[in-house]
Amino acid sequence: MRSKLSKSSVKEVIFQAFYECRLQTFALFQDMNEATFCSQPHPDFSPVGWHLGHIAYIESLWLLERSAGSPCLFPQYRKLFAADGLPKSERVHLPNLEEIRYYLDTVREKVLEYLEVADIEQQERLWHFLIQHESQHCEIISFVLELNKRQEAEFVTLHVPPSSTPFTEMIQIPAGEFEQGSDSIDALDNERPAHRVYLDTYLIDRYPVTCGQYREFIEAGGYQNSQWWSESGWQWLQKESVSQPLYWCSNAYGGKLRSYDNHPVCGVSWYEAEAYSRFVGKRLPTEAEWEKAVSWDAQTNSHRTYPWGDEKPTVQQCNCVGVAHR
Repeated sequence: MRSKLSKSSVKEVIFQAFYECRLQTFALFQDMNEATFCSQPHPDFSPVGWHLGHIAYIESLWLLERSAGSPCLFPQYRKLFAADGLPKSERVHLPNLEEIRYYLDTVREKVLEYLEVADIEQQERLWHFLIQHESQHCEIISFVLELNKRQEAEFVTLHVPPSSTPFTEMIQIPAGEFEQGSDSIDALDNERPAHRVYLDTYLIDRYPVTCGQYREFIEAGGYQNSQWWSESGWQWLQKESVSQPLYWCSNAYGGKLRSYDNHPVCGVSWYEAEAYSRFVGKRLPTEAEWEKAVSWDAQTNSHRTYPWGDEKPTVQQCNCVGVAHR
Protein backbone atom coordinates (compact mmCIF):
# COMPACT_ATOMS: atom_id res chain seq x y z
CA MET A 1 0.00 0.00 0.00
CA ARG A 2 2.70 2.49 0.98
CA SER A 3 4.69 1.82 -2.23
CA LYS A 4 1.60 2.52 -4.35
CA LEU A 5 1.18 5.89 -2.66
CA SER A 6 4.82 6.95 -2.92
CA LYS A 7 4.18 8.67 -6.25
CA SER A 8 1.96 11.17 -4.46
CA SER A 9 3.54 12.94 -1.50
CA VAL A 10 0.13 14.35 -0.51
CA LYS A 11 -1.42 10.89 -0.39
CA GLU A 12 1.55 9.59 1.59
CA VAL A 13 1.14 12.38 4.15
CA ILE A 14 -2.59 11.64 4.44
CA PHE A 15 -1.96 7.90 4.77
CA GLN A 16 0.52 8.49 7.59
CA ALA A 17 -1.79 10.94 9.37
CA PHE A 18 -4.71 8.48 9.17
CA TYR A 19 -2.49 5.72 10.54
CA GLU A 20 -1.13 7.73 13.47
CA CYS A 21 -4.53 9.18 14.35
CA ARG A 22 -6.12 5.74 14.45
CA LEU A 23 -3.37 4.37 16.73
CA GLN A 24 -4.14 7.15 19.20
CA THR A 25 -7.87 6.47 18.93
CA PHE A 26 -7.53 2.78 19.73
CA ALA A 27 -5.12 3.52 22.58
CA LEU A 28 -7.99 5.27 24.40
CA PHE A 29 -9.98 2.01 24.40
CA GLN A 30 -7.23 -0.32 25.52
CA ASP A 31 -8.44 -2.59 28.37
CA MET A 32 -11.76 -0.74 28.55
CA ASN A 33 -14.64 -2.60 30.21
CA GLU A 34 -18.16 -2.81 28.79
CA ALA A 35 -19.68 -0.57 31.44
CA THR A 36 -17.33 2.31 30.64
CA PHE A 37 -17.74 1.73 26.90
CA CYS A 38 -21.52 2.20 27.05
CA SER A 39 -22.05 4.52 30.02
CA GLN A 40 -23.28 8.11 29.78
CA PRO A 41 -21.81 10.02 32.73
CA HIS A 42 -23.41 13.31 31.70
CA PRO A 43 -26.55 14.00 29.60
CA ASP A 44 -24.64 16.40 27.33
CA PHE A 45 -22.23 13.66 26.19
CA SER A 46 -22.72 10.42 24.27
CA PRO A 47 -21.02 7.23 25.51
CA VAL A 48 -17.43 6.81 24.34
CA GLY A 49 -18.46 3.74 22.36
CA TRP A 50 -20.87 5.86 20.32
CA HIS A 51 -18.09 8.30 19.41
CA LEU A 52 -15.95 5.40 18.21
CA GLY A 53 -18.70 4.14 15.91
CA HIS A 54 -19.50 7.67 14.72
CA ILE A 55 -15.90 8.08 13.52
CA ALA A 56 -16.33 5.10 11.17
CA TYR A 57 -19.79 6.26 10.10
CA ILE A 58 -18.59 9.72 8.98
CA GLU A 59 -15.51 8.29 7.23
CA SER A 60 -17.69 5.83 5.31
CA LEU A 61 -20.36 8.44 4.50
CA TRP A 62 -18.02 11.04 3.00
CA LEU A 63 -15.31 8.93 1.40
CA LEU A 64 -16.95 5.67 0.40
CA GLU A 65 -20.55 6.66 -0.26
CA ARG A 66 -20.42 10.29 -1.38
CA SER A 67 -16.94 10.37 -2.96
CA ALA A 68 -16.40 6.84 -4.26
CA GLY A 69 -20.10 6.19 -4.93
CA SER A 70 -20.09 2.88 -3.04
CA PRO A 71 -23.11 1.49 -1.17
CA CYS A 72 -23.21 1.79 2.62
CA LEU A 73 -21.22 -1.10 4.09
CA PHE A 74 -23.14 -1.20 7.37
CA PRO A 75 -26.66 0.21 6.81
CA GLN A 76 -27.75 -1.15 10.20
CA TYR A 77 -25.54 1.47 11.88
CA ARG A 78 -26.83 4.49 9.96
CA LYS A 79 -29.43 5.57 12.54
CA LEU A 80 -27.33 4.59 15.55
CA PHE A 81 -24.16 6.47 14.65
CA ALA A 82 -25.46 9.46 12.67
CA ALA A 83 -25.28 12.71 14.64
CA ASP A 84 -29.00 13.29 14.09
CA GLY A 85 -30.08 9.66 14.38
CA LEU A 86 -30.87 9.17 18.07
CA PRO A 87 -31.00 11.33 21.21
CA LYS A 88 -27.86 11.03 23.34
CA SER A 89 -29.79 9.20 26.05
CA GLU A 90 -30.63 6.40 23.60
CA ARG A 91 -27.05 5.87 22.44
CA VAL A 92 -26.15 3.62 25.36
CA HIS A 93 -27.41 0.47 23.59
CA LEU A 94 -24.33 -0.31 21.53
CA PRO A 95 -22.63 -3.24 19.85
CA ASN A 96 -19.62 -4.36 21.89
CA LEU A 97 -16.12 -2.99 21.39
CA GLU A 98 -15.03 -5.91 19.23
CA GLU A 99 -17.92 -5.39 16.80
CA ILE A 100 -17.34 -1.65 16.53
CA ARG A 101 -13.62 -2.18 15.99
CA TYR A 102 -14.50 -4.52 13.14
CA TYR A 103 -16.68 -1.71 11.76
CA LEU A 104 -13.79 0.76 11.89
CA ASP A 105 -11.26 -1.70 10.44
CA THR A 106 -13.53 -2.69 7.55
CA VAL A 107 -14.32 0.91 6.64
CA ARG A 108 -10.66 1.93 6.92
CA GLU A 109 -9.54 -0.91 4.65
CA LYS A 110 -11.92 0.27 1.93
CA VAL A 111 -10.95 3.91 2.51
CA LEU A 112 -7.26 3.19 1.97
CA GLU A 113 -8.08 1.28 -1.20
CA TYR A 114 -9.99 4.33 -2.40
CA LEU A 115 -7.10 6.62 -1.49
CA GLU A 116 -5.02 4.93 -4.20
CA VAL A 117 -7.36 6.16 -6.95
CA ALA A 118 -8.92 9.27 -5.34
CA ASP A 119 -8.58 12.65 -7.06
CA ILE A 120 -6.58 14.12 -4.22
CA GLU A 121 -6.34 17.57 -5.78
CA GLN A 122 -10.10 17.89 -5.59
CA GLN A 123 -10.57 16.08 -2.27
CA GLU A 124 -7.57 17.05 -0.14
CA ARG A 125 -9.59 19.34 2.17
CA LEU A 126 -12.08 16.54 2.81
CA TRP A 127 -9.37 14.08 3.82
CA HIS A 128 -7.84 16.62 6.20
CA PHE A 129 -11.29 17.31 7.65
CA LEU A 130 -11.77 13.62 8.44
CA ILE A 131 -8.43 13.51 10.29
CA GLN A 132 -9.55 16.51 12.33
CA HIS A 133 -12.98 14.98 12.87
CA GLU A 134 -11.52 11.83 14.39
CA SER A 135 -9.08 13.86 16.50
CA GLN A 136 -11.89 16.07 17.83
CA HIS A 137 -13.96 13.05 18.84
CA CYS A 138 -10.92 11.61 20.60
CA GLU A 139 -10.80 14.80 22.66
CA ILE A 140 -14.46 14.30 23.58
CA ILE A 141 -13.78 10.65 24.42
CA SER A 142 -10.99 11.77 26.76
CA PHE A 143 -13.36 14.22 28.48
CA VAL A 144 -16.04 11.56 28.95
CA LEU A 145 -13.51 9.07 30.34
CA GLU A 146 -12.39 11.72 32.81
CA LEU A 147 -16.01 12.29 33.85
CA ASN A 148 -16.35 8.56 34.44
CA LYS A 149 -13.25 8.53 36.64
CA ARG A 150 -14.42 11.49 38.67
CA GLN A 151 -17.81 9.95 39.31
CA GLU A 152 -16.20 6.75 40.54
CA ALA A 153 -13.45 8.37 42.63
CA GLU A 154 -13.72 9.29 46.27
CA PHE A 155 -13.09 12.99 46.76
CA VAL A 156 -11.66 14.43 49.93
CA THR A 157 -11.74 18.18 50.40
CA LEU A 158 -8.34 19.63 51.15
CA HIS A 159 -7.98 23.34 50.53
CA VAL A 160 -4.59 24.61 49.44
CA PRO A 161 -4.28 28.42 49.47
CA PRO A 162 -4.09 29.57 45.84
CA SER A 163 -0.80 30.87 44.48
CA SER A 164 -2.40 33.16 41.94
CA THR A 165 0.21 35.93 41.85
CA PRO A 166 2.37 34.50 39.02
CA PHE A 167 -0.70 34.08 36.82
CA THR A 168 -2.20 37.58 36.99
CA GLU A 169 0.11 39.24 34.46
CA MET A 170 -1.52 40.97 31.49
CA ILE A 171 0.12 41.88 28.20
CA GLN A 172 -0.67 44.75 25.85
CA ILE A 173 -1.59 43.98 22.26
CA PRO A 174 -0.85 47.04 20.09
CA ALA A 175 -3.47 48.59 17.82
CA GLY A 176 -3.43 47.70 14.15
CA GLU A 177 -4.66 45.31 11.52
CA PHE A 178 -4.10 41.57 11.55
CA GLU A 179 -5.20 38.66 9.41
CA GLN A 180 -8.03 36.72 11.04
CA GLY A 181 -9.00 33.26 9.85
CA SER A 182 -7.16 30.90 7.54
CA ASP A 183 -7.17 29.64 3.97
CA SER A 184 -4.95 26.67 4.81
CA ILE A 185 -5.86 23.34 3.23
CA ASP A 186 -6.73 21.94 6.68
CA ALA A 187 -8.72 24.98 7.85
CA LEU A 188 -12.33 24.27 8.82
CA ASP A 189 -15.22 26.12 7.21
CA ASN A 190 -15.72 28.38 10.22
CA GLU A 191 -12.08 29.52 9.96
CA ARG A 192 -12.46 30.67 6.34
CA PRO A 193 -11.77 32.99 4.67
CA ALA A 194 -8.69 34.85 5.91
CA HIS A 195 -9.54 38.55 6.16
CA ARG A 196 -8.04 41.74 7.61
CA VAL A 197 -9.42 43.11 10.88
CA TYR A 198 -8.44 46.29 12.74
CA LEU A 199 -8.34 46.27 16.56
CA ASP A 200 -7.56 49.06 19.02
CA THR A 201 -4.94 48.48 21.71
CA TYR A 202 -6.11 46.10 24.45
CA LEU A 203 -4.84 44.07 27.40
CA ILE A 204 -5.24 40.32 27.80
CA ASP A 205 -4.19 37.85 30.50
CA ARG A 206 -0.95 36.08 29.68
CA TYR A 207 -2.11 32.87 31.40
CA PRO A 208 -5.44 31.01 31.66
CA VAL A 209 -7.55 31.56 34.78
CA THR A 210 -6.46 29.01 37.38
CA CYS A 211 -8.58 26.89 39.70
CA GLY A 212 -7.16 28.88 42.61
CA GLN A 213 -8.29 32.15 41.09
CA TYR A 214 -11.73 30.78 40.26
CA ARG A 215 -12.03 29.35 43.78
CA GLU A 216 -11.90 32.92 45.10
CA PHE A 217 -14.98 33.70 43.00
CA ILE A 218 -16.82 30.67 44.39
CA GLU A 219 -15.87 31.38 48.02
CA ALA A 220 -16.86 35.05 47.68
CA GLY A 221 -20.39 33.95 46.84
CA GLY A 222 -20.07 34.52 43.11
CA TYR A 223 -22.79 32.02 42.31
CA GLN A 224 -25.20 33.71 44.74
CA ASN A 225 -24.63 37.34 43.69
CA SER A 226 -26.53 38.53 40.60
CA GLN A 227 -24.33 41.63 40.19
CA TRP A 228 -21.66 39.60 38.40
CA TRP A 229 -24.04 37.96 35.95
CA SER A 230 -25.74 39.17 32.80
CA GLU A 231 -29.54 38.95 32.79
CA SER A 232 -29.49 35.85 30.59
CA GLY A 233 -26.63 34.38 32.61
CA TRP A 234 -28.52 34.79 35.88
CA GLN A 235 -31.61 33.18 34.36
CA TRP A 236 -29.47 30.25 33.20
CA LEU A 237 -27.95 29.93 36.67
CA GLN A 238 -31.33 29.81 38.38
CA LYS A 239 -32.66 27.27 35.92
CA GLU A 240 -29.65 24.94 36.07
CA SER A 241 -28.92 25.35 39.82
CA VAL A 242 -25.18 25.43 39.14
CA SER A 243 -22.80 26.18 42.02
CA GLN A 244 -19.41 25.30 40.51
CA PRO A 245 -17.83 24.39 37.15
CA LEU A 246 -18.83 21.07 35.62
CA TYR A 247 -15.44 19.40 36.18
CA TRP A 248 -14.71 21.03 39.53
CA CYS A 249 -13.06 18.72 42.03
CA SER A 250 -11.25 18.92 45.34
CA ASN A 251 -7.48 18.66 45.68
CA ALA A 252 -7.43 15.00 46.66
CA TYR A 253 -8.45 12.83 43.75
CA GLY A 254 -8.68 9.07 43.66
CA GLY A 255 -6.79 8.76 46.93
CA LYS A 256 -3.78 10.61 45.52
CA LEU A 257 -2.96 14.13 46.63
CA ARG A 258 -3.01 16.52 43.69
CA SER A 259 -3.08 20.29 43.87
CA TYR A 260 -5.31 21.80 41.20
CA ASP A 261 -5.05 25.41 42.30
CA ASN A 262 -2.43 26.32 39.70
CA HIS A 263 -4.09 24.31 36.92
CA PRO A 264 -6.35 26.10 34.40
CA VAL A 265 -9.99 25.93 35.40
CA CYS A 266 -12.14 23.89 33.00
CA GLY A 267 -15.80 22.98 32.55
CA VAL A 268 -16.79 26.66 32.75
CA SER A 269 -19.73 27.82 30.63
CA TRP A 270 -19.73 31.12 28.77
CA TYR A 271 -22.02 32.59 31.41
CA GLU A 272 -19.69 31.53 34.24
CA ALA A 273 -16.63 32.88 32.44
CA GLU A 274 -18.40 36.18 31.87
CA ALA A 275 -19.43 36.43 35.53
CA TYR A 276 -15.90 35.68 36.73
CA SER A 277 -14.50 38.33 34.40
CA ARG A 278 -16.81 40.94 35.91
CA PHE A 279 -15.88 39.77 39.40
CA VAL A 280 -12.20 40.60 38.74
CA GLY A 281 -12.99 43.84 36.88
CA LYS A 282 -12.29 42.57 33.39
CA ARG A 283 -14.22 41.21 30.40
CA LEU A 284 -13.98 38.27 28.03
CA PRO A 285 -11.91 38.85 24.87
CA THR A 286 -13.66 38.84 21.52
CA GLU A 287 -12.87 36.11 19.01
CA ALA A 288 -10.72 38.55 17.04
CA GLU A 289 -8.85 39.73 20.15
CA TRP A 290 -8.12 36.15 21.19
CA GLU A 291 -6.86 35.14 17.75
CA LYS A 292 -4.64 38.18 17.36
CA ALA A 293 -3.10 37.66 20.79
CA VAL A 294 -2.21 34.01 20.21
CA SER A 295 -1.29 33.95 16.52
CA TRP A 296 -0.27 37.33 15.14
CA ASP A 297 3.40 38.37 14.99
CA ALA A 298 3.35 42.17 14.81
CA GLN A 299 7.09 42.34 14.01
CA THR A 300 6.82 40.21 10.87
CA ASN A 301 3.21 41.20 10.14
CA SER A 302 2.29 37.54 9.70
CA HIS A 303 0.56 34.59 11.36
CA ARG A 304 2.33 32.13 13.63
CA THR A 305 1.18 28.53 13.37
CA TYR A 306 1.66 28.14 17.13
CA PRO A 307 2.08 30.77 19.86
CA TRP A 308 5.85 30.10 19.85
CA GLY A 309 6.27 30.14 16.05
CA ASP A 310 6.08 27.58 13.28
CA GLU A 311 8.20 24.82 14.82
CA LYS A 312 6.35 21.57 15.48
CA PRO A 313 5.20 21.06 19.11
CA THR A 314 7.32 19.32 21.71
CA VAL A 315 6.47 18.33 25.28
CA GLN A 316 8.36 21.39 26.46
CA GLN A 317 5.88 23.65 24.66
CA CYS A 318 2.46 22.07 25.11
CA ASN A 319 0.41 19.15 26.40
CA CYS A 320 -0.40 17.41 23.15
CA VAL A 321 -0.78 13.81 21.97
CA GLY A 322 1.78 12.73 19.41
CA VAL A 323 4.45 15.37 20.06
CA ALA A 324 8.11 14.49 20.14
CA HIS A 325 9.57 13.35 23.46
CA ARG A 326 13.14 13.83 24.58
